Amino acid sequence: MIPENHSQLIERYVHNELSEAERKQFEQGLDADEALAEKVFLTKLVHNTLAEKPRRNFRNILSAVNDAYHTNLEELFQAVPYYEALITAEARSGGAMQVVSPQTGISCNNQLAFTLNADFSKELKLTIENSKEDILLKTRIQAHTNTFTIDLPKKQFPPGRYYWKLKSSEGRIIRNFFVNKELMPQKLRNA
Repeated sequence: MIPENHSQLIERYVHNELSEAERKQFEQGLDADEALAEKVFLTKLVHNTLAEKPRRNFRNILSAVNDAYHTNLEELFQAVPYYEALITAEARSGGAMQVVSPQTGISCNNQLAFTLNADFSKELKLTIENSKEDILLKTRIQAHTNTFTIDLPKKQFPPGRYYWKLKSSEGRIIRNFFVNKELMPQKLRNA
């Protein structure tokens, strides 16, 4: 059980009301105390959910908290080393197929907006995978399209690290993005 004074401290942390020194000390405590880190995560989740839609159904809030409680955040935000190596290699080499946005590592919550450097004469194939390499979305983008938006439903895209892959006859590009990046465990932020 988290002491009452910790609950007040968590609320102040979530609302960015701590001094810089207090915040640093608190974040060190998060690294050392898994129960405290979990309580902070759940508090942030509830605050983010309530801030997004003030009249959200109470049952949905409880469901989100329950799902988050039983999910290991480290797994959700874990990097896929092979994909990360491909991203680094592509950044160095450039290539015929370039994406203006989204940038690698972007944090988004419900949509991913794409802008390509040119219209492609043939259709493109887009896939989005989670950090376990499960394909969550597969779609085709019509030829001669250089901007498009992909919706990211919350049930399908909980907080975590994701990878999008765009393929054409001219090549392939892969990048990562995050949903609710602010919920990433501290030890993965520094990795």
